[in-house]
Amino acid sequence: MPFLVRSAEIRDVGALLRLAKQATLVSLYPDEEAVAKSVENSMAAFSSETVPDDAVYIFVLEDPHTEEAIGVSMIFADYGTRDRPYYYLRMDQRQYVDHGMNIVMNHEILRLEADTQGLSLTGGVVVDARYRNHPGKLGKLIAHMRYIYMGMFPNRFQSRVIGEVAAPLTDSGRNLFWESIGEKFTGVSFKDFLELNRTRDMDFIGNLFPKEDIYLCLLDESLRPSTKRVRKHHGKIATRLVTGAGYRFTNMAHLHGGPVYIAETGDIPYIRGGQWFDVRPKPGLKPAHSGLMLAGYMAGGSFRGALIPCFFPPGSQCVYLNDQTMNVLSCRPENAVFLSPALVEPK
Repeated sequence: MPFLVRSAEIRDVGALLRLAKQATLVSLYPDEEAVAKSVENSMAAFSSETVPDDAVYIFVLEDPHTEEAIGVSMIFADYGTRDRPYYYLRMDQRQYVDHGMNIVMNHEILRLEADTQGLSLTGGVVVDARYRNHPGKLGKLIAHMRYIYMGMFPNRFQSRVIGEVAAPLTDSGRNLFWESIGEKFTGVSFKDFLELNRTRDMDFIGNLFPKEDIYLCLLDESLRPSTKRVRKHHGKIATRLVTGAGYRFTNMAHLHGGPVYIAETGDIPYIRGGQWFDVRPKPGLKPAHSGLMLAGYMAGGSFRGALIPCFFPPGSQCVYLNDQTMNVLSCRPENAVFLSPALVEPK
């Protein structure tokens, strides 16, 4: 039976809290009240006919045998507005020359910038430690299935999407980059920064950060942002997930020091390659007789998705699904399902 990816429900709060404690991610805060509020916002976003303000979509990966949520990923629909800019650090270089002494100095710098043109943000990917290295490659499945939902409802999301990769922490949970840069300029601790970032109360960044260049030669080399300076385990996986989905690095660093990747939403392969098909039941269909596709289906106000076997009759805009697949998706004959090729094998 395939693993199910579905929209989060209140019954998942305990499992999501456990996952949050395993990862220490900005977008998934390990606090029961915060997780419950995020799930409530997500349920409202999925069930609403219009996009609510600050819409967040939380997807959980469900073990088909225990029906327990053992993975999570998220989409924040609307980042980077005039009212709430998306602040980041632009990585650049400045060159200084002294011809008399024949000295050329190339300095790496950071400069605070704010995007107000509109972005969507993907984040919060965690798979329970018990299921890592699973042959079903579950990290990619839960990460990439959210693009199926974005393909189903493109008008709910911005034309550009970013993925943040977490910066390293010490064993005690300190972020040395923030302590060396952010806390020095703002007086805000890393713990408080995480809370303010989660609630998107980020005006203090625009008010307190310098508008001038920040020269990295004044910072220990081991703390300077780069695509390689990422959180152990989670950061490396996150990098593979975003680059595998077509995101590119454009010299943007998050305020916590991790690299930021960006993609045109419509260029993400799972979105660009997806189509709607009418469903026809075919009880005897076996995986050996079919192709595997990433599928998304809306059952009432809830999303359900899976990597499923499909058969496409020649010259028809319909798809045959077997009984098991119909049950997993809670799908009915004649309804429409969104399918996209599994271009990158899920991990």
